[in-house]
Amino acid sequence: MPKFIHVADLHLDSPMRGLPDYPGAPLEEIRGATRTALERLVTLALDEAVDLVLIAGDLYDGDWKDYHTGLFLAAQMSRLREAGIKVVIASGNHDAASQITRHLQLPDNVTRLSTKHSESIVFDDYGVVVHGQGFDSRHVTENVVPAYPAARPDLFNIGMLHTSAGCTGHDEYAPCRQQDLLDRGYQYWALGHIHRYEALSADPWIVFPGNPQGRHIRETGPKGCVVVTVDEGAVQVERRHLAVVQWELCYVSSADCHDGYGLLERMRARVEQMLDECSAPTLAMRVLITDDSPAREQFLAEPERWLNEARQVVTDAGAGAAWLEKLRVESVASDAPVLAKSLPDGSAVEILQTADLLPASMAALTDDPALQDLLAKLPRELREPPDGLDLSGDVLSQLVPRARALLLSGVETRGDE
Repeated sequence: MPKFIHVADLHLDSPMRGLPDYPGAPLEEIRGATRTALERLVTLALDEAVDLVLIAGDLYDGDWKDYHTGLFLAAQMSRLREAGIKVVIASGNHDAASQITRHLQLPDNVTRLSTKHSESIVFDDYGVVVHGQGFDSRHVTENVVPAYPAARPDLFNIGMLHTSAGCTGHDEYAPCRQQDLLDRGYQYWALGHIHRYEALSADPWIVFPGNPQGRHIRETGPKGCVVVTVDEGAVQVERRHLAVVQWELCYVSSADCHDGYGLLERMRARVEQMLDECSAPTLAMRVLITDDSPAREQFLAEPERWLNEARQVVTDAGAGAAWLEKLRVESVASDAPVLAKSLPDGSAVEILQTADLLPASMAALTDDPALQDLLAKLPRELREPPDGLDLSGDVLSQLVPRARALLLSGVETRGDE
């Protein structure tokens, strides 16, 4: 029975905008991170001796500046070809935006699924059939799943699609319901588009593997792919990490801390802990100082001094393996008089009360028609930025306290604008 790798959203050679503005940033590691992640993917496929590699969309990041991206990709696919490993690609919305890729010749072990209709690719040697369809334009708004081929009872059926699959807070590409996927009767669904790992179902498996390399602070946590092993009908799914740079938010409480140096020691301990837990060679972190204390007031009084002290602490704690992307001092309740003074009509109280109630109703907020109407009125470049506008419940839960803090004081200590 088959063994395969499911990966998606590589965004090969995705531009890392604004990096030179970050002092001490590991520029070469970050700029080359998506390529290195692909190299690590291919090495994993060789080490695991898989039969197939399934790429569920957004292999590219739109049009390239030149053919070097394509040549690099072809070289990696040739490594798989030499080992007899087949590759199936279902193009996504970013792939459809690229004109150059339409004419790129890849090795003969690579199959691109049709962008005009769903089709089935049979691999008799492995007892597998892959059903799927790619994007022929950036905006695929219809549900294509009901037109997918019927399951083959004599083979292991895999469905491939780049889709939002009903996940809230994401642009709706090839929208479908989970039940639509279940109705096809396949044993595995290899999805793409959502940049975090998520298994919508385990019977059968319906999986977003997440992207193999986070590209900025909004794509935190371990990143990689999944290795799927089928043995006598039992399907085992294992996450594997591929990222060379892992982005993380690092919260450091200043409670009961009387001076800035004591807070720096807390920061050092937290950074060391996160480095122990990090699955990538390099940790890029944003440090957020929470709670009220004399130490917090010192950070606010001399922001540049403590920013540079914090950079040194992060660098030393990681022995060069950690980098401070930004330092922020979160606002606290004691900052309320700042807002009250600015809004003497009493609206400050209403703002704070609303902010305090929002977390409890976050699920309802994400589905609120008023929010959807507001999003629909935004310019397309804001609704559909290159890295996607994530308005999931988890993200909104993080945004609410930040919006509250911004309204309170707007206090922020940072290394860039």
